[in-house]
Amino acid sequence: RRFDEEVFVSLTDQLLDDEVMTSSTASRVMWSSAMLMSMNDAAPSESTNSEVDQKLIKLFSDNQNFSMANSNGMTILQERQVDVFHHMGGVLLSSKLTPIDASSAMWAMAKTSYALDRGIFDFLAESLASKEMLEN
Repeated sequence: RRFDEEVFVSLTDQLLDDEVMTSSTASRVMWSSAMLMSMNDAAPSESTNSEVDQKLIKLFSDNQNFSMANSNGMTILQERQVDVFHHMGGVLLSSKLTPIDASSAMWAMAKTSYALDRGIFDFLAESLASKEMLEN
């Protein structure tokens, strides 16, 4: 198992540019992103986070979608994941959800401690608890 930071950022670039996204795809993207980042956290690293950040800054400095701000102590990969979750949250809020979509997205948000917009998590929880969802 090898986590490649450059591949992760390239994939998230493509996902952020995708204009046709379903709730099922969005929840899978969030779940997959959380799993990939947990693999990165668990893997022994040959370079420090600052070395990885500098490598990514150099590689993606021309990309306007790439978030360079790290004033809050997050790594660039964590910043990228926040961007993806924020984008996918909008998709989830505007789509009809299945119980699997809602629970997968909630799991990913909890796994990554995503707390930028707790309203999305609350919306997903309310959706799962709705009578319509419970009957499915």
